[in-house]
Amino acid sequence: MKRLMWLCFCLLTLILNGCIKPNYSTQIGIVKEDRNIQILETIRDEKFYQKSMDAINNGRNIKLDENDIKGLPTYCIQFKDETQNIVVSNYDLWVVKENQEVIFTNHMNPYSYYKIEKEDEDFIRNIILKHHEEK
Repeated sequence: MKRLMWLCFCLLTLILNGCIKPNYSTQIGIVKEDRNIQILETIRDEKFYQKSMDAINNGRNIKLDENDIKGLPTYCIQFKDETQNIVVSNYDLWVVKENQEVIFTNHMNPYSYYKIEKEDEDFIRNIILKHHEEK
């Protein structure tokens, strides 16, 4: 009887875990002076999540003097797994006024800087500037 109960428990666990689909969201916000993040919008759309994540993953490493971004508003894009309620990754972003480039770094480990590729620049810039204007 114990084996039958154990088998039923294992089967039920496998079925339930197989039915739980990850639910991802993209959160857009600003980084305040005290480094706290204020989320302005949460977008629950798998395609949007993937396109945003790809844009970040395709960024290329650049050498940057911190004075180049000093004084610019700091935006945030955060990728979250809603099913487990955990932040997958989050990044600080800046739009350089002179050339409209989008620069980013990891929010938790801000030692390397990256530049969004040209083909993704408009997409990311429009997302973050839209929220800055609404603020």
